[in-house]
Amino acid sequence: MSSPFRWPCLWLIAHCFTASLQAEERDLLNESPYASEVRTRAAHLAAPSPLTRSKAIERLSMMRERSVCHQVSTLLGDPDARVRREAVMYLAINGNRETLNHLIETLNDADWTVRQAGIIALRTATHLKLPYRAEARASVRTPQIEEIKSTLSKLDWDTHISTLIKTAEDTQLEYAERCDAIRAICRTGEANDELVRRIIKLVKPHETKSYYLTGKSAQKVMYQSGGANATTRPPKQFVGACIRAIGRLSQAGKQGESYLISLLDYPHWADQALDAMLDCGGPASIDAVIRHLPDYGFNPSTRHEQHTSYQHIVKSYPASDNPQLCMSDRLPKLYYQGLRVLCQRPLLERHRTAIRAIAPTILATIPNHFDSTVVYSREPLHDMTAYLLEFSGTRKHALDAAWAVIRKDRHLPESFEHKDSFMKLASDYFNTNKTTHPPYASQILAALARESDQIPHLIELLDHPNGWLRIDACRALIFLNAKQAAPKLRSLLTHSPDDATFGVRVDLDRFKLKPIEKQGYDEFCDPSPRFKYAWIIALEKLGDDRDIPLLQHLSTNDQNVLEVQHAAVRALASKSNSGAHRFLQTIERDHPYYSIRLLAREALYRSGTPRLRPTATKKASNPHNKPSSHASDQAGLSYAFIKGPHDTGNHFQISKDQTAYSTTDSGPTYRFGHNVYIYDTHGQHGKLKQLTHFNNAYVADLEVSYDGQWLLFCKRNIDSPDPWWHLFEIHTDGSKLRQITHGPYHDVQPVYLPDDSIAFSSTRLGYRDEYHGYPSTGLTTVNRDGTNIQVVGFNFGRDSEPSVGKDGKILFTRLELFYSRVKTEWTLMSAFPDGSKAQTLYGPERRELFYSIKGAQALSPPRHRVLRITQPQPFGNNQYIINSFRGPMLVGPGREQERFLLPNNHWAVTCPYPLDDQTLLVSAGKRPNPKNLMQAVNHGIYHMNVDDGSLKLIYDDPATSELDARPLRSRPRENILTANPTQQASTPYTGVMICNSVFNSRQQQISDRTKYIRINEGIPVVERHQTHTNHGAAWRNHGGPIGRILGTIPVARDGSFSIEIPADRLVHFQALDSDRQVIGNEINWQYVRPGDNLSCIGCHEKPDTTPVVQHFPLALRNKPVRLLPSDDDILYRAKMWFKGWAPDEREARMRSVNAINTYGRE
Repeated sequence: MSSPFRWPCLWLIAHCFTASLQAEERDLLNESPYASEVRTRAAHLAAPSPLTRSKAIERLSMMRERSVCHQVSTLLGDPDARVRREAVMYLAINGNRETLNHLIETLNDADWTVRQAGIIALRTATHLKLPYRAEARASVRTPQIEEIKSTLSKLDWDTHISTLIKTAEDTQLEYAERCDAIRAICRTGEANDELVRRIIKLVKPHETKSYYLTGKSAQKVMYQSGGANATTRPPKQFVGACIRAIGRLSQAGKQGESYLISLLDYPHWADQALDAMLDCGGPASIDAVIRHLPDYGFNPSTRHEQHTSYQHIVKSYPASDNPQLCMSDRLPKLYYQGLRVLCQRPLLERHRTAIRAIAPTILATIPNHFDSTVVYSREPLHDMTAYLLEFSGTRKHALDAAWAVIRKDRHLPESFEHKDSFMKLASDYFNTNKTTHPPYASQILAALARESDQIPHLIELLDHPNGWLRIDACRALIFLNAKQAAPKLRSLLTHSPDDATFGVRVDLDRFKLKPIEKQGYDEFCDPSPRFKYAWIIALEKLGDDRDIPLLQHLSTNDQNVLEVQHAAVRALASKSNSGAHRFLQTIERDHPYYSIRLLAREALYRSGTPRLRPTATKKASNPHNKPSSHASDQAGLSYAFIKGPHDTGNHFQISKDQTAYSTTDSGPTYRFGHNVYIYDTHGQHGKLKQLTHFNNAYVADLEVSYDGQWLLFCKRNIDSPDPWWHLFEIHTDGSKLRQITHGPYHDVQPVYLPDDSIAFSSTRLGYRDEYHGYPSTGLTTVNRDGTNIQVVGFNFGRDSEPSVGKDGKILFTRLELFYSRVKTEWTLMSAFPDGSKAQTLYGPERRELFYSIKGAQALSPPRHRVLRITQPQPFGNNQYIINSFRGPMLVGPGREQERFLLPNNHWAVTCPYPLDDQTLLVSAGKRPNPKNLMQAVNHGIYHMNVDDGSLKLIYDDPATSELDARPLRSRPRENILTANPTQQASTPYTGVMICNSVFNSRQQQISDRTKYIRINEGIPVVERHQTHTNHGAAWRNHGGPIGRILGTIPVARDGSFSIEIPADRLVHFQALDSDRQVIGNEINWQYVRPGDNLSCIGCHEKPDTTPVVQHFPLALRNKPVRLLPSDDDILYRAKMWFKGWAPDEREARMRSVNAINTYGRE
């Protein structure tokens, strides 16, 4: 079986081609890293592989590198459509007047996306309304093309440019219209002092205006329009376009450069000015940047004070760049842009002394790993820092300072003017025994080590007592391609004890007694920071096929943490050995962690290796059950429930009243007790029976079977070698207790499905949440006998508390996280039992309502911990019961209707379960103080009237809380929904996502200005460095995922698009305008299941509306555009450092400042 992309062949060609280029490369430190990147990518334009060619164009386009314009133009005739499409989109940004004729020819291309990209480029460059329909037949397009040719051939460019500048100057026009005129001038105008003068005049009135919304202003706009910058975007984009045009048009003039230098005094426009200098900056610009760089970077004297105010560490910055949180792992945007100018524009000899004078700032502004994702590839910042320090003659001094701290065998000369500063920086956080913070010395080595004589000393650090030094030694050795490190890495991994040998600490009773409070739930007690992941990644890069048996052992040893197994499979996936591929086939089919199965699946797909057939399992039974209605009279029922303490102890971001919660810190499940009981209401006083008799365990999440004869719950042992939550089942008479799931995984919150299988939430997903790094839980299914475990829900947060809707779909709540902190909110979801067609039923549109709930804690509106939706149950016709800090709510029909069922907040009510259309079975208790939601409550069992919220006591033991009560009675089964037949038949690698029209949006700028859609994948977080065994807070893992750009495509004339992407991978979409600026950012992760088609109406469309379809979406007239991952995709740190919202200025950092492997410009 061969891959459609024939990746093995392409990889071999690309590898040989790249190797030949590297053999000719000059020493990186003697050449600007930017120049080296341009030279490498320009050479790739002639590569044999179309994938390599298309990726080279994509990189050069993201860099806005115009020097290769002619070479890219020649690829408009490339045999591969993706190469042609990327070439057209490159010219849309970087082209000029001479490239218009080439673009006209693309209107005859065989591929409709190339044609659509071509007309977008022509309209952008000319600001003319050129009539053309890319999707039409050739007979329709041909006369349109001839008309376009005629129009452009008759164009007097001097007159046209004059008209464009007058349009830009017309204050009666909308900013968007004026902005488009400037962008046309930027592409087809020529250097002209008078033109530059007039554009400068357009910017001047805006110099002191930042157009940045903060606080309640931003919050109000966000709630009303879904975009924090919706009202300020047009003028801001207009000014930005003007500044960029000044750079493009000032390559031979001083007027524009001088004005750009003056803008460096305005932090809110300095970013744009520095970016424009990349096109025109001369010696004067270099001088100005060197003067300002100490104000833009970290202060060498205060950078170690991580928890102080930003202005104490960085002197000059735009307001949008202030994280208002710990910033030691953050790179200031103005500093990064200044570094770009120094590394991209020519330096003179006199600049050597000036850069040497600011060397401490350059050394100080290398971000550290604290609270960050560790990346095992050399990033642009590393190369730029090393280049500038080498240019100034201080790089080796920095390395000597690091070694002087670590090994004590080197020293800096007394004559070195920065000796004290360098030694102080290298000494920051260096502590052999205490590893709360990564020592700065090890990060200096990773960033700056370039010579082979560093390798023996780095190898010595692989087993240094400080785990951070081990991690950074691995990174440095990888960067140096130090193959000689492989034997020691092999030995260390062979003799390293399993993580489980250190024990596990998950005792929730001791939550408040931990050395550092509010740490969340724990895992293995292996040393922190965790370093075995780094050892394996280094062995992957530096080892050989001799490592395969060791890697195979590590990949399946569940006595090690997730990241160790994941890294081992990643290393196996890099091998070309057929034995490794055969082993990956088994991993892809059988590994308990789904993230690892996905990793193996991608490797098999790329290599063309077939997948193994799933292991045959007996299907769940499909019992016959006669329909019956719920009894309206609740008298005489028996109820099963869990008895537990009033105060469970784990209350970090979870109210002690047990109504709602906000993060993952408090464990995979939230309400628990010690045993299951049954209360029979017959008789005057009723009868209580203890069903389970666990002496040293927790139980949670009770559910009852359809026939009312079986109870399902999860249990975990206390102080046991097996402390994980597992699923259990017991008969209601107390017999036949059996364990359903096993292994070092948390399996919680089970519910019976109509086909007699079980849905639950599980850490078998194999992701870590992007907020605090605890194991994510995904929707999962299993047969009642414990066979056929299938993960069917995917997220970077949590799938929780599944129930079954009246239509047979699974209802559940999802903790949606995004870019680490931007979004931390629970929403109500539904999906088919196989996980397909997942959709949001309620939540995002109602943030303002939830923010108004009195007493809700730790809110950072509008998206951070505001929505807290829990415990969903079906109720009525397209309505649902959910719980909140205000107790039960009735939501629906639709996404904008709801009703709180309690008249006030005097009672804490949780665990709502519908008994009929008037009554809920709930756990309720009167608050000791209604103004304090953080007090524990004595919950008893009550009936609650849905209409007036009145409560009727059923059972209450004042000594305990009674939770998760369920009636013991039979109930009808919902419809059994079959799985996707395509998925069952072929289990393909991909799925299809369709959008009817991005123009169907509540955000006007999306409707009016979207030209492209960019698809970004979030590569899941699997590794965790800081843990509870460290000296600091265990939740210091706000790394966020790694973003990967799968591709950018033009939307069809009607706003539709259709793409084929890898299945079960988390992606998000961005609407881009004609200059590839983000104007619409989908702030949630989506996925499509294998072989499935997932469609949406629009982009941030108005909820509860289905527009009348006027025509079949144009994009669906052709096959979906294939956007699959490669080894050369653009990567970036998908972390925003901010809580609650994502204005444009913050998003614009992603593919520039946060870039991992490219010198991107937004």
